[in-house]
Amino acid sequence: MHYIVEAIEFDFTDATDEQISQEEKDFITNNAIGLWFIESAGEDIENELIEKITDKTGWCVKSIKYCENRPHSLTSFM
Repeated sequence: MHYIVEAIEFDFTDATDEQISQEEKDFITNNAIGLWFIESAGEDIENELIEKITDKTGWCVKSIKYCENRPHSLTSFM
């Protein structure tokens, strides 16, 4: 199923050896907002979505706000 990530916050405190700039943080965050596909869509959708985003970005998710795919300002033409 498809889900729309409306807002997300990453845990950037794990940057051990290298510093990450605010511009890079914003880029990662902005690219995670939008449409995501989860194959299994079992009972724990939030954890599956967080796991997929963490795997794709390389950063742990602190908080997430999402909804099922529907007409939405993030995914539709205005």
